[in-house]
Amino acid sequence: MAVVTQTYNGYRNLLGCDDADPPSACDVEVRFTAQVSRTGAKDMVFGQLISAFEMASRSPIIVAANLSSPEDAPTSINNYTLHMEMLDFLHDQYVGNSPLHITLHAGELTPEVLPVGSDANTFHIRQAIDLGHAERIGHGLDVLSETDSAGLLADMKEQGVMVEVCLSSNVQILEVSGPAHPLATYMDSEVPVAIATDDQGVSRSSMAGEYARAVLDQGLRYRQLKTMARNSLEHAFLPGESLWSSVTDAEPILDCAATETDLTGETPSPTCEAFLDGSEKARLQWALEGRFLAFEQLQ
Repeated sequence: MAVVTQTYNGYRNLLGCDDADPPSACDVEVRFTAQVSRTGAKDMVFGQLISAFEMASRSPIIVAANLSSPEDAPTSINNYTLHMEMLDFLHDQYVGNSPLHITLHAGELTPEVLPVGSDANTFHIRQAIDLGHAERIGHGLDVLSETDSAGLLADMKEQGVMVEVCLSSNVQILEVSGPAHPLATYMDSEVPVAIATDDQGVSRSSMAGEYARAVLDQGLRYRQLKTMARNSLEHAFLPGESLWSSVTDAEPILDCAATETDLTGETPSPTCEAFLDGSEKARLQWALEGRFLAFEQLQ
């Protein structure tokens, strides 16, 4: 915990966030996901997962755990179901005692990278959700090769499992792009999706670059990108109720409904302000809408 706190305070000190005139970067809210290497020894993986649940019970800075490292590595393939069973066990043990969320890289596979005879691309996403209790899926690239892919997509829609789409990473690592990418399938199936960068140290990508790739490679339009940005906060692991009754339809809750003179993101009504005061998630969503309004007025 001390290292996490030092890291959090360290970057804020470096930016000068406690100075009289802090830079705008200090307004960016930061939370941490505990990364556990799925290629580690079984006892190490289990121990690190326990550590993540324990840390989240003690600090609001730690909000989630993720299993990272190559999904097609032999150790990852051999221990995948065991890792999901670990998460299932710990989920039951810590219910009510730890607020830790689970976000898992799953389905970052193609037949070309799998060992001969492996059927990992037929069940990894399903197990991540059903056994691993994943609320978000990183990549989800092989969803159409999963057993009963239509049923899986329907369940992801119903449960609100968001997919973190990493377009540059998928091109660089697995050479998947254009119509071969399942992004359009997710969107047609009404599964929530958001654009992500993956590991910037490897991909050297930025959010601006990922949005540009979404337009140029996937043919997305502004309103679709806007919904994805909203999804990223709707499915962020932040406390409080959502601003939206429907993200897809851009419908705020009744207390914060837009009027002819006051748009979402402008000055909130007293009723809406009271609601925002009680929800960190909703406050950030409201601020995002304000930024959308400012940007769109430039057009």
